[in-house]
Amino acid sequence: MTTLADWRRDLFSRSGRPEDRLNYVWFGSSPGAEPGIFASANSDAILIQYIPDPKSADPDAKLAAGIFGTGAHEAFHALGAVSGAPTWANESLAMYFAYAAAGRHLSAKSLRLFSELVNAPSDKPILATEKEVEKGDQSDYGTFYSKGARFWVTIDKVLTVRGNDSGKLAALIKQTNGLASLNWSNADAIAAYFDRYSNGRAGLIVRCYLVDSGCREANRPL
Repeated sequence: MTTLADWRRDLFSRSGRPEDRLNYVWFGSSPGAEPGIFASANSDAILIQYIPDPKSADPDAKLAAGIFGTGAHEAFHALGAVSGAPTWANESLAMYFAYAAAGRHLSAKSLRLFSELVNAPSDKPILATEKEVEKGDQSDYGTFYSKGARFWVTIDKVLTVRGNDSGKLAALIKQTNGLASLNWSNADAIAAYFDRYSNGRAGLIVRCYLVDSGCREANRPL
């Protein structure tokens, strides 16, 4: 998978690069199982189960989007490019990098299907959703995949660091050894951190996506 090779090069220093291979394990479905894609990952393997929907209007495009998007998302988790981050950051970063890679590999139809997930609107602030998830309420978990991914797209646009082939955010992750000194528990600290690498342009983005409700910019499709 060329995406893995790209991420190893663009996200890690030479001394900190993870293994260059991951095992993908596919599970068959039991009779009557609900359609969908289910996956999880650890440091050396990704487990995936795909159950096609017989009512799907474009099953081939949906299959390609699901396999690539899910596989890339879980691969990012397995690589562990950013350690010590809370759930919202782990999930949104994985979706951001999977979506960016999908733009280089998927057909227009498949990418459009993947984009529907990333562009899903949400007025719930990301940090408020994180608190709910920590208490066991996962009803708005999808906010991390959609609004969270859009947050990183917007942050990447304002960064002033020199980017690499995977973008400016990837270059910053590599430069800072996985955003190592970032305090994820405080919105002001997150804003200040990214302000240092964006000439002060990140603070408003952090507030719009992470703190405020009803911010129009946060629901603008990619």
